[in-house]
Amino acid sequence: MKHLIIVACSLVLVACSNGHSLQGSSTQTTTQATPAASTTQDYSRLIAQQLMNSARGISNGQRVAITSPVWLDGDYQQSPLIGRQLQEEIGAEMHRLSLQVVEFKLTDAIRVTPQGDFALSKNYLELRELQQADYILAGTLVENGSGVTFNARLIDFHTQVIRATAQVTLPQHLIEQIRSEQGVELVGG
Repeated sequence: MKHLIIVACSLVLVACSNGHSLQGSSTQTTTQATPAASTTQDYSRLIAQQLMNSARGISNGQRVAITSPVWLDGDYQQSPLIGRQLQEEIGAEMHRLSLQVVEFKLTDAIRVTPQGDFALSKNYLELRELQQADYILAGTLVENGSGVTFNARLIDFHTQVIRATAQVTLPQHLIEQIRSEQGVELVGG
């Protein structure tokens, strides 16, 4: 019986430690051993986890719009393919962590064409005018000798106060691997 109680308590502690808390403290750091990241999806997961670990005042079910990371030294008008890929993957991770991800590229209608049926657009004239979000996820990219560093921040849409931050560096070998697989320029301002 004593062993059964110990096992039950251990299971409860493991379950509690695996839960997702959106009310992280500012002193909480990611000191746990994390598996080696090898794909952009792994790095997107790390970004989402860091954001949630550093979050202040964010609750399950709040709405977040995730924007494309831009080059820190650029004009903030373009995001490279790697940035847009991270944007998509982080959206999936934030949804998995119980935030409502706002799809602001959704149009008011479905365009049916011979090339396919489309509900998303990059033409601002086709998008809904009013976007309702509690938070905006914005970020910058910096290319350095070791790879590309992504600095992300979750900003309160109404007060412009930063509520969470994250930073990861995608190693140069991953950038080169993606570049060779895709055959397109993923980085470079």
